[in-house]
Formats: sequence, C-alpha cells, structure tokens
Amino acid sequence: MAEGPDHAEATSERIAADPGTSVSERLIYLLHLASYDFAAGHVLGARVLDLGCGTGYGTARLATRSATIVGVDVSGSAVTAAAARFQAPNMAFQRIEPTETAPLPFDDSSFDVVLSFQVIEHVADPIGYLEEARRVLAGGGVLILATPERGTRLYRGQRPWNRFHLREYSEQRLERLLQRVFGTVEMYGMGGPADLLGPELRRTSRLRLATIPFTFPGAPERWRLFGLDALTRLRALVRSARPGALEGDQGESSSGGAGTGLADALDTKAVRIGAGVSPSVCIVAVAR
Repeated sequence: MAEGPDHAEATSERIAADPGTSVSERLIYLLHLASYDFAAGHVLGARVLDLGCGTGYGTARLATRSATIVGVDVSGSAVTAAAARFQAPNMAFQRIEPTETAPLPFDDSSFDVVLSFQVIEHVADPIGYLEEARRVLAGGGVLILATPERGTRLYRGQRPWNRFHLREYSEQRLERLLQRVFGTVEMYGMGGPADLLGPELRRTSRLRLATIPFTFPGAPERWRLFGLDALTRLRALVRSARPGALEGDQGESSSGGAGTGLADALDTKAVRIGAGVSPSVCIVAVAR
C-alpha cells in the first residue's frame, strides 16, 4: 500500500504477481510469499482482511484456506489488476482510502485475521492505522504484520533510502508501537541462509552509504526526496548509456547481484521466520 490511489510502483511493498528477472526482485517476491505462508496457519476457516493487498497474489494464495478473504489497497490500479487476474467465490478486492483520510469500510468485528505486509512503513499515522485494524477484528482476532528491518538497511538515525517509506522500524520500536494498541505481541525476524540473503544485504549496504548525503539523521523531507529522485534519474541515464553498468537501485525492485539457485527456485522453505533470527531482513509481528 503506497501513497496515492493510483500509485503502483514495483517496490517491495507492491510487486507484480510474477517475480522479476533480477535476483533482488525474485528474493523480495520470495519474502512476500513467505509472509503469506507464515500467515496460512492462522487463517484456516477464518474471515481474513489483506490490508494492503497490492496486486493480490498473496490474497489469492490464502483463499483456499480462508472462509472468506478481502484484499484492499489504496491503489485503484493494483486492485483492478488483482480482480482481473484472481477470482474465487470467497475472495473479493476493493479500493480503500488511506486510514488517515477515512476509516476502513467495514463494521466492527468483521474479521478474524488482518494481514498487513509491507504497509506500515508508508503510514503517516501508524497508531490510527493499527487502531483501525483492531476495530475490524473480532474478539480473539489476530493482526499479522511484516515490515522491513531498519537495522539491516540503515545507519543509526538514518532516514529511509526508499523514497516511498516514511519511516522504518527496529523490532523494539515496532513492538512498543503495537503494544499501545494490542494486548499481546509476539515478535519474529525473517532471514535465511547466506547464499539467499547475501545479494540483498550487499545491495542495502551499498544503498545506505550512497544515499547518506540525502538521508542523514534529521534530513528535511524535501531534501531527502529531492536527492533520492535526482539519484534515480542519474542512475537511469547511466543505465541507458551503459546497459548493465549499475547494479541496485534506490528503490526496491532492481538487480542485487549474481544469480542464486535459492532465489530462482522461489522456495519459501528457504526463508526462516522465528525469534532471534539474524540477520533479519524483515520483522514479523503477531498481535492479538
């Protein structure tokens, strides 16, 4: 889920239903699939809301296990693409307004499970967003949330180098945020073997260094966006002049290194989600 109603950038927060050709694209897609597979154990026979469904591939992945599942997103184009590609009698897609603008269009206690994968880093009012998720959950319901782990992506105090992220969270900060709204919170990391994660870790290490002139602690938002947009334009010019000259991008969908059989195989069993996982590229939280 991103900033505007028709924003469908191919970032890690909204990627296509088909994985890209680069290692980074395929790895990010794999991590998304792993998030949905982790949630599969919670959705059997449940009423599920996929809050920030993007192009709907994860929503469809859980449809056979859920009693009903509704995928919602602020992007009209993403919802249209999802509805055109995926159909099931118990599944629906719907465009919504950002929770800062309007409440979710559902009654209290409408769902047993709310999924929020790669969304909260975009949200200007995270408490309001979480309160809406709690409002539509029935008693005993569960929120399952995933977001990038800032500790593997950013220096201490550094602002996000992904220009679509308003903030990125450490496990401790996210846990404190969730505890303000939910009674019980379980925190996990998402990681995997070195040959799977290595290209992504090297990519993010390069990016946090290259973008520090625009993302230093306390950098004004206008300066951050100006610098990151300028860097994107520069890299596009270099690519057009010298195809293949640059690896990586300040966004989330670009190439990240040499090929890896694990990323190519798209086997979610290679991804580990659990307490104390290190290095962790994403945080996964289960809140009740």
